[in-house]
Amino acid sequence: MRPGPKRLLHGLFAAVAYGLAGLWYLRPIARLHADHLTPSAEDPLFTLYVLKWVMHQARLGFPDLWNANAFFPAKGALAFSDPFLAPALEVLFVRNAISGYNLLLFTSFVLCGLAMWWVLAESGCSAPAAILGGAMFAFCPFRWSHLNHMAMLVGQWIPLTLWSFDRLLAERTPRRAVLFALVYVLNLTSGCYFAYMTLVALLVLCANRLAAEWREVLSRRALAVLAPAAIVVAVATVALFLPFLRLSRTMDMARDEATVVRNAAALTSYLSPAPENTYSLHPPRALWARSRLPRWEQPFTRAENTLFPGILASAFAVVGAVAFVRRWRNRGPEPLPGAEDARDGVAAPRSGAGALPPLAPGRRLALAGLLLLALAAVAIGDLYTLRLDRDTALAHWLPPASRATWLALGALFAASVAAWTWLRRRWLGRGLLHWRDVDPWERGLVLTGIVCLLLSLPLAYVPLMRLVPGLDAMRVPARFAFLVEITVVFLAARGIDALRRRIARPAARATAVAAIAVALFVELAPRLLHWVPLLREEQFPEVYRWLAGRDDVRAIVEVPMKAGGREAPYMYFSTLHWKPIANGYSSFLPLSYVRLSAAMGRQLPSAAALDLAASMGVTHAIVHSDRLGPPERYRAWEQAMAERLDLVEAFGADRVYRLRAPTAGS
Repeated sequence: MRPGPKRLLHGLFAAVAYGLAGLWYLRPIARLHADHLTPSAEDPLFTLYVLKWVMHQARLGFPDLWNANAFFPAKGALAFSDPFLAPALEVLFVRNAISGYNLLLFTSFVLCGLAMWWVLAESGCSAPAAILGGAMFAFCPFRWSHLNHMAMLVGQWIPLTLWSFDRLLAERTPRRAVLFALVYVLNLTSGCYFAYMTLVALLVLCANRLAAEWREVLSRRALAVLAPAAIVVAVATVALFLPFLRLSRTMDMARDEATVVRNAAALTSYLSPAPENTYSLHPPRALWARSRLPRWEQPFTRAENTLFPGILASAFAVVGAVAFVRRWRNRGPEPLPGAEDARDGVAAPRSGAGALPPLAPGRRLALAGLLLLALAAVAIGDLYTLRLDRDTALAHWLPPASRATWLALGALFAASVAAWTWLRRRWLGRGLLHWRDVDPWERGLVLTGIVCLLLSLPLAYVPLMRLVPGLDAMRVPARFAFLVEITVVFLAARGIDALRRRIARPAARATAVAAIAVALFVELAPRLLHWVPLLREEQFPEVYRWLAGRDDVRAIVEVPMKAGGREAPYMYFSTLHWKPIANGYSSFLPLSYVRLSAAMGRQLPSAAALDLAASMGVTHAIVHSDRLGPPERYRAWEQAMAERLDLVEAFGADRVYRLRAPTAGS
């Protein structure tokens, strides 16, 4: 289809529908956008800090982008997590950074819906199916469960990246190359997690096209277009990931198997509703108090593992999958090349005998046994992923999981599926489906969903994480579910069209679509969101405004040093003065921070801790005395540290000290 006036009207209708739904679901974002964040003040506040840092660097001309001011004296601090380059530039001219963050939050839903709507419409889906599919993707439970992770929300470029790449391989024109390169770079610079996962999907789509059209794709004329696009994409990818590669040489950024398994998916994860869904048994905070839940519920209420696509999306995806299998199911022997039946154009079988006789009982039993072995490997993997080997009586029967366990399970699954496929083709003379006849884009999207589903499971992920570069740096394989969601929504849109075709009367068809739309709006609605008030820059504590005008303050440590996301406020307040701070919060922690935070503790730091900070180059300490216990205890500590600290200024409970250089004998 070529875009025309009717398509533009459909897009306008979709944008308005997604926008109104987003405003309702995110309420009262229209009233609180300037001084509130949702759903917490940890990860969103950290993201706000990163956005402000990139915006600050953009206004200066990017003199020192990767050396963010946190985690002093470590270098390249921006590479400890997602840099959010494209999102920061999108809201560069929004004066209030909090409003800019919430604008990104809101528009991520609208743009995700529009991107999926466009891809579905271009894929041949009807206008109602494409619009409803866009809503399923935009407001899917996965996105609500990651409301505090901006990197998991700005995924609007992924469907367009996959579609434009497949179109480039199919048409190989300069216009397609420019479009793909543009969309790819936008996706690349929006978030590293999705950027890496998208590479997996692109490899699947590329292999899918090469398997069927390798002569055309690798022809000299095609390479004249594809090679420059590949160079641009490769240079952009290296430019983004090179700081991460450099950082990995100086610190261990690899994840261990236990961490990966804890954040991987199980098959049951795709049946577990997100706690943000109204039909979930537990609210979001139940994930942080799992020990209080009944024992049988604990495995199914893990963070990052509630991946149910939604009731209507799942139901229509099943309908679409059944229609796909029925359409392309292979019911006879392999056709002779070029041989077609004159009546209906269906390829003729290799022999005139028609379909092969049924399989012998022994062969049927062998095929069933191989499928059972594959399912057994997945089931045992699920037991370990859900920690049923530790949290239930199964601990007496299952040995502790190790890397060797996952290698064995992965090998068993792969060998069983491969043997089943080979034997079935050998004994029946055909595969399960006429894969070669399936539309390449549709086939590639289905294969992408299957591969990403497997990579979300430790069964496949753990054996590959030490072999494929970059996999061992990712903490949460379950996030591959977002790419699985694209395939699910595609099949769901096909399922909606299959239902519409069964309804002959236009009025009844329109009524059915309206009923689905209303039911979808109700089902996708999340629980009422929790909004956290936040100080705007002009409301920051006076101590930070004072620091902005002090040239003698070279580097700061704020006391008490806190664990995890509770350091994010220090980073946020530093955006007023941009002086280096030893505090920080991110996915990876530099050794200097680990040493200093361990020495500082969570209360009053010792003399040795202050000496360590001074030896690292920290010149001043901001001590928040109201957070450090009784006043008399604080005064006693201040007197004891008189030889190491000089009081410079006091702003109520916020006191600024100059650190003295440690003496030789200290």
